[in-house]
Amino acid sequence: MIEITVKELRKEYDGFTAVDSINFEIEKGEIFGIVGPNGAGKTTTLKMLSGLITPTRGSISVQGMDIRKDVKTIKQKLGFLPEDSPLYEGMLAWDYLMFFAQIYGVDKTVATGRIKELLLALRLDAPDKKIGEMSKGMQRKVAIARALINDPEYLVMDEMTSGLDPTTSKYLADFVASLKAHGKTIVFSAHNLYQVESLCDHVLIMNRGKKLHAVQWRR
Repeated sequence: MIEITVKELRKEYDGFTAVDSINFEIEKGEIFGIVGPNGAGKTTTLKMLSGLITPTRGSISVQGMDIRKDVKTIKQKLGFLPEDSPLYEGMLAWDYLMFFAQIYGVDKTVATGRIKELLLALRLDAPDKKIGEMSKGMQRKVAIARALINDPEYLVMDEMTSGLDPTTSKYLADFVASLKAHGKTIVFSAHNLYQVESLCDHVLIMNRGKKLHAVQWRR
């Protein structure tokens, strides 16, 4: 079942073409990777998939909804993890996640259970440590938990393990793989080709805004 359809997607900035008329489809419950060098258009593509920026031309359909017309509804189904994800460093992780749960309108009782599950699954056992006192790896885990606090149906992640040590990177990759088992559709960009090979069902290769190749990795 196709969950996301992208047709002739294009994004221009003052005459510069960041994404140049690309096409692809993402099936429900799969892990879809986007790879390419810096400047390939990966982040711009992910931001358009998340409804954060508007395409210059082309279309994105999510579960049959047009992202231009139904962006609010789509965002309720979405979890987004940017590469650079500033956090409220003076807050405890629990308070921070509860704050975002309230923004999404998650019932407090439901949010409490969900936060407990996420902290346990991500091994975030630092109840009395403020976010600013945490390691970079732990902060990244908080950002991932934030992206999942609304129990999204699909998750968009930009360089989810960028700058992390190999052990933390491997743990987060395994955690993302476990999300697929719960029916989540996951789209992420990466420079780590081993990570892409180990996780992805499909891979889109980009360069200078163009789609070079699309590979079905496994089924």
